[in-house]
Amino acid sequence: MATAKQDERKGYLTIGRLVATLKPRYPELSISKVRYLEEEGLLNPERTEGGYRKFSPRDVQRLEIILRLQGEHFLPLAVIKRKLADLEIGRVPSELTGSSSSSPLTLPLGETEDVPAEEISSVTGLGPETVRELESFGLVRPRQTPEGKVFRAADVEILKVCRRLSQFGIEPRHLRMYGTFAQRESSFFQQIVLPNMRQPAGEGKENTQVSEVLAELSRGTEQLHHLLLERSIQEDFGDELS
Repeated sequence: MATAKQDERKGYLTIGRLVATLKPRYPELSISKVRYLEEEGLLNPERTEGGYRKFSPRDVQRLEIILRLQGEHFLPLAVIKRKLADLEIGRVPSELTGSSSSSPLTLPLGETEDVPAEEISSVTGLGPETVRELESFGLVRPRQTPEGKVFRAADVEILKVCRRLSQFGIEPRHLRMYGTFAQRESSFFQQIVLPNMRQPAGEGKENTQVSEVLAELSRGTEQLHHLLLERSIQEDFGDELS
């Protein structure tokens, strides 16, 4: 279980400190509003052992983006939720491009440090057995260190997403296909990128080009998946959605 000092080092804020920090820039912000945004599914803060909310730097950034979209563009929460989903996969909404705000326009991984295995349940909200099951299916891949097993930032975020999906009755076995597909997609990307890596080029230039190609491939396939899924949902649930 993370201690208060560990949370402080990682930049976590209580709900009171969160509101006090942002209120000078967003006077309309209140504790009740933060709670309401959580109830509506726009915020998902972690909890302490005593059940108190604790907001990570990523949560703070997310809240600022919500407040900007509300205050500057008067968007309803349902639309803001979709804009946040776009940000999660690297698509910056037009309302945020060219903004003069100092807030970054991406939502990076919440954890920047490894999380010990004994703390992973408190950080993600998943029980130890569920974490082990997700690990057995290859969705998370903790590594062994001299101090014991730890989960990297990407694994922590994956577990948090699995926690949200579990609210709909989705179990680890249902998610196995996503891990399999991600591995196949990565192998496919290798087939595209590796031939270019073998061509003579400066090492720094080569690394930059590979990163750019991989980023573009990732964005393109993510968008394709999103569009195909939207079409299938419309075809399967058209009458219910109208």
